[in-house]
Amino acid sequence: MKVVLAEKPSVARDIAKHLGATTQGKGFLKNDEWTVTWAFGHMVELQEPEDYTPEWKPWRLSSLPIIPEDFKLRSRKDGSAHEQLMIIKGLFDEADEIICATDAGREGELIFRYILTWTECETKPCQRLWISSLTTTAIAKGFSQLAPSADFDGLYHAAKCRSEADWVVGLNATRFFTVEYGKRNLLLSLGRVQTPILAMIVNRDLEVEFFKPKDFWEVHSVCREALFKHTGGKFEDQAAAAAIVEKVTG
Repeated sequence: MKVVLAEKPSVARDIAKHLGATTQGKGFLKNDEWTVTWAFGHMVELQEPEDYTPEWKPWRLSSLPIIPEDFKLRSRKDGSAHEQLMIIKGLFDEADEIICATDAGREGELIFRYILTWTECETKPCQRLWISSLTTTAIAKGFSQLAPSADFDGLYHAAKCRSEADWVVGLNATRFFTVEYGKRNLLLSLGRVQTPILAMIVNRDLEVEFFKPKDFWEVHSVCREALFKHTGGKFEDQAAAAAIVEKVTG
């Protein structure tokens, strides 16, 4: 049996239609050759600190930095996601071959690989369906050009690195600043991406707030009714602009 995993139910239905997998099961569609199932986005995630050891559950400065020797996975903490994940595991266990049909990109690759790892089916033969359109033609072409999953290991490692970096930076920085500077149980959330972006917004806001208008000069020239502007930009010094004009006019 070949099992296809899509990232969401709507994509799974389009793929199943192309493959003729019309028999409805709980969490999948199938025929004699193919079984098409689906995820609900990120269904497997990195474990929280307390999943590794109870000592990491309290927010204490003495426990920082928290960096697991090996990152471990867990299913998402909601009933529907875990139920579907167990369906996927059952199908993967029975599969002769698994086809990754998650979104064609870094996060899509991570979603599939995390599920594959969590289900302990990493040794199963795997291929990758790489499509950016759900037209009948695109799906047919994609299945005619299935590639070994190993060809996308680099993409997976990049996504895994991003995921673990977000965990390390976000979790440790949030705990540190909340414990050290938070008042009245105020959570101070920091992140690898959100904090630099927030800093950019604040800096831009300060630039606007403290902006002071200044005079500047530009050098223009008109030749046969055509306007030319000096490509060097604006001059804060009038004398410097005048010197350019003098050179041009001779």
